[in-house]
Amino acid sequence: SATALDAAPEVNIEPVKKWIEKQATMKSAIVKFTQERRLRTLKKPIVKEGKFWFRAPSTFRWEIGDPAEMIAVQQEKEDLFVVKVKDKEIDQYPYEKVVAEGSQNGLSFLESGFPRDLASFQKNFSILSVKENQGFHEVQTKLTDRRASLGCRKIVFFLDLKSHELRHVHLYFRDGSVMTNRFQSMQRDVPVPDSTFSVSTDGFTVNQK
Repeated sequence: SATALDAAPEVNIEPVKKWIEKQATMKSAIVKFTQERRLRTLKKPIVKEGKFWFRAPSTFRWEIGDPAEMIAVQQEKEDLFVVKVKDKEIDQYPYEKVVAEGSQNGLSFLESGFPRDLASFQKNFSILSVKENQGFHEVQTKLTDRRASLGCRKIVFFLDLKSHELRHVHLYFRDGSVMTNRFQSMQRDVPVPDSTFSVSTDGFTVNQK
């Protein structure tokens, strides 16, 4: 039977610290990634290309699909805009609401690749284990927000053993589906034009959330 003696050993979070220290110095990034969604009802995963632009400390643009089907844009301490291209709709979330519901609305998943400090990472993610696995540090976490964790069971970050850079993230959902974001390329500290982080509302219906 399980006793207190079987308690999990202290987790070595040194690899996580090194990853975050590296991210903290980053001023901007342009990232290309592939998103795979595995559903119980489908034999093959749904694969889409994506792109992510980031400017420190918290301005970003995220696109999925080629051409883009969905776009999320947020400038630092501004409202979040989620563009549904086919529906010609834009959902506008007030900044205060985004902060209050951050780890529920999926944005913590987007920003999770770019934590600025360990404290803010641990505010959103509880680190369950860190182990070496086929050239990676495999970091198993769960969301600390109870409501968010009702949908997402576990998030696993794979950090390169040598560079400590994030290579891919697995999200395990309670409906049995799994989403994997694989980072294909990352350009660090490159100029990103301001226009990247603006959204045109021409021809779109804007829904205030």
